[in-house]
Amino acid sequence: MTLETAALTCAALLLAFGLGYGFGRRQGMKEGFAAGLRWAPLQLRQESWEQGECVLCGQGSSLDTPPLDPYNQNQTSRAELS
Repeated sequence: MTLETAALTCAALLLAFGLGYGFGRRQGMKEGFAAGLRWAPLQLRQESWEQGECVLCGQGSSLDTPPLDPYNQNQTSRAELS
């Protein structure tokens, strides 16, 4: 093998590895971005649940409000209807 052939072989290998790295990095970035889009809403919900308020707008949880009156004044009973 001559020096010229060895240099061309090294250049071809370097080019092949560089292209493989570039395509792999591009594919990894796409997959990572998609995974981030799936993960972000779950993380926001978890943080909001742990803090008791929305981490985006600061609105408090609706679970802090007292329960509704079980004896709703607007309901009519069956006895009243007959």
